[in-house]
Amino acid sequence: MSEIYRIVGHDTKAVSNSAVSLTTSGSNITQVTIRVNDASLRWRADGTAPTASEGHTQTVGDIFILTDESEISNFQAIRKGSVDSEIDCIYEARTP
Repeated sequence: MSEIYRIVGHDTKAVSNSAVSLTTSGSNITQVTIRVNDASLRWRADGTAPTASEGHTQTVGDIFILTDESEISNFQAIRKGSVDSEIDCIYEARTP
């Protein structure tokens, strides 16, 4: 049996030359779907801030999903080059 999630929030974040985190307070968020807009970025979810040259690379149009609560709370992103990026986030929680 697959799990069912309900959307509990949306967020758009600018990703510039300082690492940004997700807005995860409340609602027991268990999954975040992230879409990359405008420019490439790098991200990490291990508690260490990414840099412009270190971290997982995502490009414009990429969509990825975080499902581990530790990764969600430790997620940070930074732009990869000289152009700011933006991420659209959909926050979800498991339905009982």
